[in-house]
Order: sequence, then structure tokens, then C-alpha cells
Amino acid sequence: FKIGQCSTPPAHQPRSLLCLANSCCIAQTFAAFESRFHRLFRRGAMIHHYDTYMGASGLDAKEELRAAAENLRTLIEEYRRLDVLEPDDAGAPPRMVPAV
Repeated sequence: FKIGQCSTPPAHQPRSLLCLANSCCIAQTFAAFESRFHRLFRRGAMIHHYDTYMGASGLDAKEELRAAAENLRTLIEEYRRLDVLEPDDAGAPPRMVPAV
């Protein structure tokens, strides 16, 4: 959990504050995003935009989007796994293992 004051605030504001937090409850937000992504992907809603603006061709774009969806699924599963773990004997919370 980190909190910091930003040196460049938004327009017409005297200051700005940034908060970074890591919590397993983000898995629910990611799961909702994944559900919306799959609904749009089945209709091909993003492929044209990805082809036009990201420089990928048709099949490459689909494969890249599928790979991104799989990465998101892995992230959701990892957060859900951590959510059910208990703290270790020393009282430290479980840690996410970084992918290599």
C-alpha cells in the first residue's frame, strides 16, 4: 500500500494524491473485464481497430488478443488462489509468484 503526493496536479487543482494498493478483490474487476472482452471478441468488435491502429494483421491480431485474454485468465486465477490462502506461520501474507 503506497500513498504519495504528485508534483503535477490536474488542471485547476492545488495538489494531487496517488494511492497504489494491491488487493485480491481486484480479481472480481478483472473477471468482469474478461467477460466483457469475450462478448466483444466473439463479435469481432476489436479486430478492425487492432488491425488499423496497432499494426497487426487479421490472424496475428486474433492470436495476440487470445494470448492477452489467457494472460488475464491466469492473473485472475492467481489472485483467487491467493485470496483463499492463509498467512504463513510468521504472519506474513501469501505472495504472488512473478511469471518468468
